[in-house]
Amino acid sequence: MLARLFRRRIATPAGLFNGAFFDVRTLFVLEHDELPSVCLVADIDGARAYAFLNERIGAHVERTYQHTHFDHEEGKLLFTSTIYVLPGKRMIEVGAKYVEVLHAGDFHFAHSLAKELAAFRLSPREAPIGFVRNGNLN
Repeated sequence: MLARLFRRRIATPAGLFNGAFFDVRTLFVLEHDELPSVCLVADIDGARAYAFLNERIGAHVERTYQHTHFDHEEGKLLFTSTIYVLPGKRMIEVGAKYVEVLHAGDFHFAHSLAKELAAFRLSPREAPIGFVRNGNLN
């Protein structure tokens, strides 16, 4: 087992970097050497969820990884995604409109957190009833 620990290296980072930031599932596998269970909460306000998670789990976070970008109109850095590494083989990724809770069997934690995060649901857009006429067609 000790020899395995010293031989463990990322042969190629191609699987780790997915898009603009690295993939949280790949990070989970690299850190814990097992596949995670994933609980997704979509269509939520990521900024409000981010603030909630900072209060709720902030004291327990071991590491944080964040991808940010500078918004010229607002004149400040805005986050694209944030990954929290928690004890007990748990990770949380927060995006603009989603939160993913990754864990190694802690379903109670994931499901209770998902229920709390559901409060930040974006208001659903209603589909138009009937025909919508575009003025540019005439």
